[in-house]
Amino acid sequence: MSYNNLSEPFPRQIWNITTLHELHLRDASLNGIIPSTIENLSNLQWLELSSNQLNGPIPSTIGNLSNLIILSLSSNKLNGPIPSTIGNLTNLITLSLSSNKLNGELPSSICNLTSLDVLLLSNNSLEGTIPQCFQNFQSLLIFHLNANHFSGLIPSIFIKGCSLISINLSGNKLQGSLPKSLINCKSLKGLDVGNNRILDKFPFWMEALPQLRVLVLKSNKFDGNMSLPSQSYLSFPKLQVLDISRNASGGSLPQRYFKNFKAMMDVKANYEDMNFVAHVEMTMTLSYIILEAELLFYFTVRNRDEDFFFSSQ
Repeated sequence: MSYNNLSEPFPRQIWNITTLHELHLRDASLNGIIPSTIENLSNLQWLELSSNQLNGPIPSTIGNLSNLIILSLSSNKLNGPIPSTIGNLTNLITLSLSSNKLNGELPSSICNLTSLDVLLLSNNSLEGTIPQCFQNFQSLLIFHLNANHFSGLIPSIFIKGCSLISINLSGNKLQGSLPKSLINCKSLKGLDVGNNRILDKFPFWMEALPQLRVLVLKSNKFDGNMSLPSQSYLSFPKLQVLDISRNASGGSLPQRYFKNFKAMMDVKANYEDMNFVAHVEMTMTLSYIILEAELLFYFTVRNRDEDFFFSSQ
């Protein structure tokens, strides 16, 4: 029933369909709260309620839907903390709660969701530190916590065999340096840590990441001489977007970068790769507009070989 104009709260009869496996009500003009009786749908595997006008808290009874694989509540007006019962959903591979009004710290029970492929918590008012336990999420592909109030250090959670494709931590209050364990993420295509309080040297060590296409470090406290010699034979071989504006780096821009940025210059390669970098604009600073990962998060479940959209949203 997605993409309709229902303009009403949930019909009560839905909660009586206890054999239901999937419920799709994306962008259906729903309003009101998510009722606690949602727990009646005990066989539900996919709950899609994003892009509506739902408000109020996420009911704690959602933790009783133990068969859930995909939970998408993004782009609503949900408020309050993420309930601790979310940790009961140990079969989840997609959790999308972005673009709401959620607040408070992440519940410690989120550490139980080790099967996640996609974690989207962007554009909320979440705070506290990023849990160290995310290093146990070995199948995680998309990790977006941007536009919140997270503080402290970026933990060194990127272990060998890291499968991450997209990391977005921009628009928080993160401090310290970039963890060098990011070098373990050989499949990484997008990293955005812009608009934080990171104090570090320019990460030359990231030059060797073979798939990196988007690197955004803007509006931090990166300093040091960018013209230092490189340890890599081929620097940033697939990079298409580099934003280092509003930092404290000095020296001249490395000439080797402009020689090696083949992916920025190859029109054919860029055309074939449009499903990742949707649009690049030159303004006073280098900026980018990229389609939302939420629209294609289900591709993560079905096809790990697909390219995924990197999102700053």
